[in-house]
Amino acid sequence: MSEVTAKPRKTITAVLKKKLQQEANSMCPFCGNSEPGTWEFHHIDSDRGNSTYENMIMVCGGCHNRITKGELSEADVRLKKTMIMWELNSARKKTSTSRKIKAENLALGNTGCKIEQNVYIGHMPPPRVKAAPDSIGANAKARNYANYLARKLCEYRMKGKIFSTEEERKHAQKDYMAAIWKKVKKDFEVTSYTAISMENCEELFQHFKTLIDKTKQGKMNKGRGIKSYFLFEEYDG
Repeated sequence: MSEVTAKPRKTITAVLKKKLQQEANSMCPFCGNSEPGTWEFHHIDSDRGNSTYENMIMVCGGCHNRITKGELSEADVRLKKTMIMWELNSARKKTSTSRKIKAENLALGNTGCKIEQNVYIGHMPPPRVKAAPDSIGANAKARNYANYLARKLCEYRMKGKIFSTEEERKHAQKDYMAAIWKKVKKDFEVTSYTAISMENCEELFQHFKTLIDKTKQGKMNKGRGIKSYFLFEEYDG
């Protein structure tokens, strides 16, 4: 962790403390303790003058000691904060998600038929776009292999991370996968990896393999002569 010049502690307002307690659901996000002797409000970047919501997290006294001792790194705490904020945003989105309502309308005229309609309140669902014939999206094996490499990269990046619950691990996995595909879209300048042409599929595969090899687990495997992934020819998924 880089050294931070000590700054005067900025007062943590009662409103901010309440907000931090609500986001944590009155439980320590690391150990799940809901009845600690005292709650501690930790500055993630160790800058006591930076008392913003994004830089603060509420933890129990025991876990705060683990953080100050370095047993929980700044990266661990920041990841936890990111996951908490992601969960809150996901909960908010669920309440505003478009609701699909089935309505039965009786057709007028001489048909006398009953017609079932799907009525959407809010946003219309996005239209399904058929993959181009020469794209990865139209080739099942290439599509599945790209997903296999992305999952392998996610698995290696999460190696060694500690999660309090299975739900927490799943949320972290979603975040890692989202970041992986976001980089693909940026690097290949596409809205979806399935739009990449089969002509460039090897470039996409190599993109994943390079990132896998750069992970700690990938380097360990290479040093031991262990394969980190199947080749496209070997893959049968």
